[in-house]
Amino acid sequence: MLTLCSFAAEPGRVTVESAWSAESLQLAFTWADLAAPLHLPMPAAMPQRRDGLWQASCAELFVGLGGSEYLEFNFSPSGDWAAYRFDAPRRGMRAHEWAGESSPQISTQQHGAQHCRVLVELPRAALTVDGVEVSARDHAVGYASVIETSVGFSYWALAHYAAQPDFHDRRSFSARLGNPS
Repeated sequence: MLTLCSFAAEPGRVTVESAWSAESLQLAFTWADLAAPLHLPMPAAMPQRRDGLWQASCAELFVGLGGSEYLEFNFSPSGDWAAYRFDAPRRGMRAHEWAGESSPQISTQQHGAQHCRVLVELPRAALTVDGVEVSARDHAVGYASVIETSVGFSYWALAHYAAQPDFHDRRSFSARLGNPS
């Protein structure tokens, strides 16, 4: 379990757990003991790929690909998701596509107004780049969360290095994706 830190030392706790299954990377983002009630997007009737998820409560995964390239995944408590590929920090952004029709499966368990878990099943196919499964190698990753409460937004990551929150800062990709067993 990894604990994320708040950009401006907001009260609360954010943790991320990850595990591999035969079909997916399983992630559990826990947002707990927040100072104010959460604002979560409504569940989507038909979850789908959607841009702009970071403008509301959202869990995020960044996967370094070597050099300056990386992937960004956004997981909304609504069930919607996004996937992007970048050539360098904030440059060369494009949709990240993968073979097959699998998409991330996202569920949310809310436990009171100030605590929830965002559970993600990210298909292994989504972690394939240029025909090579990313999970076959040990990659640097960054876990992050944007959390909206009744008093505003807070920004959580493994580390913050700039004057403003910047999840794209490669220095914050300080965890390892690791190889599936």
